[in-house]
Amino acid sequence: MDRVSISGTARDNMIHSRNTTTVNSNNTTDNRRIEVHIGGTSPKPRTRTREELEKLIEAEIDWDTLSGQLSVADQDKYRSTISLLDRNEPKYFWITKNIDFTQWESDEDSKALWLSGPHDRGMKEVSSHIISVAKEKPNSSVLYFFCSTATTLGSVATVFAHTLLQQIVRSLSVDKAKAIAATFLKSLLGIRRNMSRFKENDSLSTTVETILDVPDNELHRALVEATRTAEIEELSIIIDGIDITEPEGVVFVQIVYSLVKQMMDAVSKFKALLTSSQKPKLKEIFGELLCIEHDKERKDCLDFLPHDDTRYGKVLHQHEGSLEWLWKHAQYQQWSASKSSSILFFEGKPGSGKSTLVKYFKENLTDKEPNARSCTVAHYFYTHRGTQLESTHENMLRSILYHILEQDETIFYDLQRGFREVRHGNISKWPYESLKNTLSSFANLPSTKPIYLILDAMDESEEGDRRDIIKLLCNLCSKENRCHIKVFLASRPVAELQRHIEKHHHLIKLQDENKDDISKFAGNFLSNDLMLTGSDLGKARDYINNNARGVFIWVALVQKELSTYFDTGYREEEILKYLTSLPKELQGFYKLMLDRLESGTDRDIKDGRKIFRWVLFGFRPLTVVELCHALAVPDDRSLMVSYEEFRRHQVRGMEKRIMHCGGNFLEINSDGTVQLMHQTVREFMLQTNQDVANLKFATTDEDAHAAIIATSLQYLMLCFSICPTMRYRFSTIETWASEDFQAYVKYLDEWPLLNYTLSSFNYHHRYCDLNESISQLISTLINQLTTNQASCFLGAWLDSCFRKTNNVHSSPQNNILSRMRIIRRDQSVPVYKHSVTAEDFRYNVLDAAAAVGLSQLVDALLISCSEAGCSANINTLLIMAAGKGLKYISQLYLDRRADPNAKDSSGQTALHHAAKNGHEAVAQLLLQHGAQKKVKDNKGRTALRLAILKFR
Repeated sequence: MDRVSISGTARDNMIHSRNTTTVNSNNTTDNRRIEVHIGGTSPKPRTRTREELEKLIEAEIDWDTLSGQLSVADQDKYRSTISLLDRNEPKYFWITKNIDFTQWESDEDSKALWLSGPHDRGMKEVSSHIISVAKEKPNSSVLYFFCSTATTLGSVATVFAHTLLQQIVRSLSVDKAKAIAATFLKSLLGIRRNMSRFKENDSLSTTVETILDVPDNELHRALVEATRTAEIEELSIIIDGIDITEPEGVVFVQIVYSLVKQMMDAVSKFKALLTSSQKPKLKEIFGELLCIEHDKERKDCLDFLPHDDTRYGKVLHQHEGSLEWLWKHAQYQQWSASKSSSILFFEGKPGSGKSTLVKYFKENLTDKEPNARSCTVAHYFYTHRGTQLESTHENMLRSILYHILEQDETIFYDLQRGFREVRHGNISKWPYESLKNTLSSFANLPSTKPIYLILDAMDESEEGDRRDIIKLLCNLCSKENRCHIKVFLASRPVAELQRHIEKHHHLIKLQDENKDDISKFAGNFLSNDLMLTGSDLGKARDYINNNARGVFIWVALVQKELSTYFDTGYREEEILKYLTSLPKELQGFYKLMLDRLESGTDRDIKDGRKIFRWVLFGFRPLTVVELCHALAVPDDRSLMVSYEEFRRHQVRGMEKRIMHCGGNFLEINSDGTVQLMHQTVREFMLQTNQDVANLKFATTDEDAHAAIIATSLQYLMLCFSICPTMRYRFSTIETWASEDFQAYVKYLDEWPLLNYTLSSFNYHHRYCDLNESISQLISTLINQLTTNQASCFLGAWLDSCFRKTNNVHSSPQNNILSRMRIIRRDQSVPVYKHSVTAEDFRYNVLDAAAAVGLSQLVDALLISCSEAGCSANINTLLIMAAGKGLKYISQLYLDRRADPNAKDSSGQTALHHAAKNGHEAVAQLLLQHGAQKKVKDNKGRTALRLAILKFR
């Protein structure tokens, strides 16, 4: 612009001039040179300095001036729409009955609590309740903000800070409010900012508006300073729905976190309650805060209740139209209608259909009893024909507790303290004594809904602690208890049960009630399968009904015999004669069936003996494929077959072979496992009387277990030998790439008996001595380990199997132990004439198996390289896998609920190990599963710090 200077005497004739003439103290005119802007332009406003603004704030700005510029959301109006908190409502139990919440409520120390869960699970009601409690507390201040109130008002962070500022001053004097306003504005001025925005000719309101216009992440600092000025000694902050602030999201969460941390330092007594949904990003920020995550701890508790429960799915369904009498039976109706806890005991002969009845009741309960739909229903079926655990009371308690907690999450919080004691004990599952105490405590729980406990085959449970378990069940059903528990129990006659139940509970003898069911079943197969009619049908049905004596299994065997007879062709007058010739007792029927097997060929008897050995004495039921491999291993322990010979010895059509060599004693389940058709078969086959002991199929426990051990050792030698398809690859093992490991795990997956062999060895070893032939097999296996890759897996496993045995005093076995110590040196193990690190080799194999989803093989390999022949702590395994950069095995551990934030002895998590070794993919995986970035090890280093140190 053009500028000229003129004297003061001419200023009246100038257009658009600015008069800078002043009058001095002597009333004389002070004519100074002035600037005149030509061309209609205005003079540039002068900018205020920071010092001038601070003086302006102190002198002229009061609270009313500031509050008029604030964006505030009405929190109390929103709170009026929130339902009152009812602590007895199960919806809120995950918060109100949680130990951490009750301690936070009562604790006087500064503490922040973060609730993480679905927004419809009561967090806003709890937040509103805490606000009300804090308001009633004398000499205490409360700040609160429901983020959903600000979503339409602009920046949530701005509305948040302004609303809390207004809450700070609402009950203060005018002077105190003015001081807080000044503190807040001057704090905002202290932020590095462009001072040219503050013009001298701006109005007061414009100046305040400009001061308030700062980045969202700076407002909380001014809020903390305002709190200090307010001299608040005790403060509660409640912020609900933090994650509703999308798209601001993480920025706002970080603001809240910074505010809470600074408030803890600024206020002597401080509490904060924060709520949000469950998002991994929030864990990264709030990781150091005390957190209650909806349902997480209950799910962790379920992981501490591993159990075997295979029997239920294998129980046959009832014949169509049978068992309907149950719902009308007087004892059942009294038990069902009673408002008190009680037991309904079904006593039945062996084979009378008890398990079928129990399954029928469990599957039809909610249809027949609509009130049961709101109940918790837990079931367990004891059995000797499943895994070794399934006859134990410990397994029953785990299963029952698991079912209860799985269906009713609210009941967990009555058990939370006990679970934490268990979890902090550095064990992987709930101890037996603690389980009994936990289930006993249900008697006094104020349960919100009744509990049905459905138990089958108490007679097949272990006898050692059966009396205590029966007492426990009776105590649960005491009429004085608060919890409403109904027990539905089936068993053969057991003296302890009869004594406790006859006086105070309900009893039904099954064999007295199932005559009509047996008649219907017999009539159905006689008419439909055998096509009998008229008097022949009636006579056959009556004969079966009269001789069954309530034993369904006898009728089923008669059906199979008659069906076989029918398939050969018959005359009508012959069918009744054949029927009446059949044994009338189970024992006689089984003897008839066994005699037929005994008359088979030598080959059939040989295979039959081996099949029964595994079925009767196995650690768990084997599948058809597993039995096929077991049969292919020769019984001659001195005969070593080659890989090719083993493949040729495998039976084609194994299912047919099992049924042919096992007769009607065996059945194949839908899951492919092979088992005895009934518990009474097991009892018959194991009895020691002369009818069985002198037969070809007779065997002793010790001989059977020794034979299984011998087969297992031979199988391991075959599995870990260098097969022709892998020989070339192992000649270059030091340069193996991912495709080589994948090829190897594909090969190992072709050995289905591997998992059983490794997991059950110690079990079989308990029941037999290591005789000379087995010792020789072990020596042969060890010799093989020193020349091939099996040493990477089996060294630690073999050592763990024999280190604690009582049978190592002989010279040959001492030699075995000393040689095993040599092959267990993991620093550099010879693998097919090459030296590689055993640990790296086996973990790469594990990762390759996990990558293609071979979970059974993964379990087998984990057992093989564990110290005690059993699974190691899964959190430790995750840390090891993360440190080696094994993404797939890490994923598998995480899927099995390994804790990504668990620490090792140095205080480092899996994320620490992945970061310090540069495994970015694994680190990202861990973060996706909730790994916390801010966790520090024993030296105060985060995972990020370790990564920086590595790549500096």
